[in-house]
Amino acid sequence: MDSNYIFRSATVDEVPAVREMIKKRIDFLREHNIHPSWADRDYLGIFPEEYFIRLTKEGGLIIALRDEKIVACAALHHQDFPRWKDDGVPAFYLHNLCSLPEENKAGVATLHYCMEFSREKGKKVLRLDCIEGNAFLEAFYRKNGFTFLCHTDDNGFKCLLWEMRL
Repeated sequence: MDSNYIFRSATVDEVPAVREMIKKRIDFLREHNIHPSWADRDYLGIFPEEYFIRLTKEGGLIIALRDEKIVACAALHHQDFPRWKDDGVPAFYLHNLCSLPEENKAGVATLHYCMEFSREKGKKVLRLDCIEGNAFLEAFYRKNGFTFLCHTDDNGFKCLLWEMRL
């Protein structure tokens, strides 16, 4: 685990900073012409402030801090229907993994924290999806130990399903 970061659940008061960080990542994706990505959709409209507030109240919004500044986040859900069918395996479903563009190690550190957190909570698998066709994300998840399972279509959102056995 990277000792440069402190990980904890976010508070409601930190939601604006999390959303601003996501906006910076979206701007970075656009500036660097990275497609397909969050930059191709109304990402913050799909995941409005109320979504993040609900997550904080449920304890599901994880943040990484360095020097008391939020530098990364991830959401952990107990289910993700209809993309994932309930197969009875205890799992967390990871969404909204994001880091500040200038914090190139914070995303990996947050992903690894989520893996360990999931193990500690008795989960047997950590699952996630990513938009179809983003070669960078596909390589990122493979490099970090995730196994590609299948392609899926969630109301026109074409994505890939990945999991890691814990």
